[in-house]
Formats: sequence, structure tokens, C-alpha cells
Amino acid sequence: MLHILLMILKIIGILIAVILGLVLLAALLVIFAPLKYKLNVKYDGSWDSLDVSVRYSWLYHLVAGHVLYREKETDWQLRVAWKKVNVREEESSGDGKREEPVLKPGKQPEKAKSEKEPVSLKTPAGPGKEDTCHRQKQVSEKELKKKPEKKRRRKRFSFTAFCDKIKVIGEKKDKIMALIEHEIHRNALVKVKEELLRFLRFLKPEEMKGRIHYGCGDPCTTGKVLAGLSVLYPFYGDNLAVRPDFQQKILEGELHIKGRIRGLHAVIVFFNLLLNKDIRTTCGHIRNFKL
Repeated sequence: MLHILLMILKIIGILIAVILGLVLLAALLVIFAPLKYKLNVKYDGSWDSLDVSVRYSWLYHLVAGHVLYREKETDWQLRVAWKKVNVREEESSGDGKREEPVLKPGKQPEKAKSEKEPVSLKTPAGPGKEDTCHRQKQVSEKELKKKPEKKRRRKRFSFTAFCDKIKVIGEKKDKIMALIEHEIHRNALVKVKEELLRFLRFLKPEEMKGRIHYGCGDPCTTGKVLAGLSVLYPFYGDNLAVRPDFQQKILEGELHIKGRIRGLHAVIVFFNLLLNKDIRTTCGHIRNFKL
């Protein structure tokens, strides 16, 4: 009896070890196996000319697929090993011709009914109809007199409610600013910014080429957009040619990006944030914060 129990426990232990090994292997694959992608975008100023294609593959093309947007139509496909999902209709349904229904001999399609006879909408005026019309006019006049008073009350109530909301927003703003200006919280914000920039460096594509020709119609707005794009210059460098147009409203260009994403990068950033004491303290303060 004891030998049977030991044998059962041994089998259970082997099964648990196999399951844990498979889970660990899957986790390692997700962390270390890169997700390769290619992105191509082309736009000539109109939605009809928008052409977007995204192709991706993972684990030596064991998982692959694409997403296409062309001529206002979207098409996507996912392939896992030999199994394909959402293949084009031409490949799955053949020619796509519809069969017309065959009528049995002796039967004819039903014909539309003949024109209906016009229905007279006039009704004879009965006694007392003039009295009801007079009463309806009186009621409508009373309602018209009451409407201006209701509008005034609504305006008064909405204005007081608006003032109260402004007051409440001001009080909440002071509390939020006090929370942000705390030294621990500022250190946590700086750490989050550093890790975010690190993650963006990890996501930097291996290959990038493109051009952008844009104009907002307003020179001031165009300059602000250019200032925002200049902040991202370390990310794209000389691979992206940006040409602002301060005279007309226009947007056109093309972009080609090729790179890979690893789950290991997200794990590194996550643990760096998790092990930071200031961030943990800030998260606790945010959970307990009440406006």
C-alpha cells in the first residue's frame, strides 16, 4: 500500500514539474524572443491615398500576420503555425458567385399589390369641436407664459452651479499641487521619466526612413508642431526629413520602420520602478489620496 502511495506522489510530482517547466519555458520565450515588425505608411493629402501596412512575426515566423489599410478597406491575417485566421474571401469561398433561386413550374412570383385607394383624412366636424380648440389655445398661451420663468430659473441655477464647480476645482487644484510638489513625489516623477526614456531607447527601430511635409495654415501653430517634433529628434535623428510649410495647410509624406520588440526590456523597466522606494511611497499616497 505504501509503495502505491509513493508511486502516485511520484507521478504527481513529475506532472507538476513538467507543467512548471512548460510555464517557465513559455515565460522565457515571451521575455527573450523578439517580436519583429515592419511598418509602411504613405499619405498624399487625402484619405483615398492613405496606405498603411504592418507585418509582424514572432518565434522564427511560428506566429506571423499582417494588417493592411488600402483604398478605404481593411484586411488582416493571423497565422499560428499552419492555422490561418481571416484569410481573404477569394481564397476561402472561391469565385463568390451567387446562385439565383429556381422557380418551380406552375408557380410565378407574387406581384405587387395594386395601388391602394386614397383614404380621406377629412372628418366631419362634430359638436363641441370649437370648444376643445379654444381650450387648447388657452393651455398653450399659459405654457408660453411659464417658459420664460423656467428659463430664468435654469439660468440662475446653472450659474450658481458653475460658480460652485469653479470653487471646488480651485480647492482640488491646491490639493493636487501640494501632492505633486512633495519632495518624494518629485523624485518619483523624475525616476518614472528616466525609465520611460530608457524604454523608448529600447524601442528605437533598427531602420527608419521617411519624410513629412506639413502645414497647419497658421504659422504659429506650425511652429509649435515643429517644436514638438524637435523634442523627438534624438529618437528619429536624420532618418526622418521634416519640412514645415508656413503658407498653406497640407499634410503628406511616407514612413518606413523596421525593428523588433523584446519583452525583456519591459521587465527591466518594471523592476526598476518596483524597486524604487520613492515610487512605492508615491503609489501608496495616491491610493489614499482623496479630493
